[in-house]
Amino acid sequence: MFRIESPFAYTKKIIYDLEFSGDLRDRNGINCCIWQIALKDFDTGKEFCTLINPYKRLLHVPKPVDIRYQMPTKQMLYDVDAPDIVDAMYQVRCFFLSCLKKNGNICLMSHNGFRSDKLVFENALLRYNIHSMFSDIPLFFFDTLYYFRQVYPGLPSYSLASLYMEKFKKEIQDAHDATV
Repeated sequence: MFRIESPFAYTKKIIYDLEFSGDLRDRNGINCCIWQIALKDFDTGKEFCTLINPYKRLLHVPKPVDIRYQMPTKQMLYDVDAPDIVDAMYQVRCFFLSCLKKNGNICLMSHNGFRSDKLVFENALLRYNIHSMFSDIPLFFFDTLYYFRQVYPGLPSYSLASLYMEKFKKEIQDAHDATV
């Protein structure tokens, strides 16, 4: 007899978060710039995080839409030798490959990602013409917002801060740091 395995047997679940400047409401975030990316292998706990220096490729870097999303200064990004977006995405690719099961795919999970992080991630790949960098790695996206709406029906808010308070009964710290 044939043994049928779940497609999730070949799926590596990776939690990801981006910090970026720019306004998502302006043409679906086409001009947003990623300045930090954090990844965590859900199964093993292996982590990757890097700052990204958008000034290495752009003359104009859009301002954050809110003071809560303040990015490091241009000088700070140069002082820590943050990579440009292309080098950072290559590091992301290497992280994915180091986590990936043989013949598997990756499910990138984020909260409210379909309205923010996924758009910014995909826009960056297209803007810098580096989308082919991931062509041999099947990437899928999962937005945890929809999951939490099912698990905790009827909450007044499904922001990460509200969910954290609901679960742990305390306020989340540094909510706008991708490593949290």
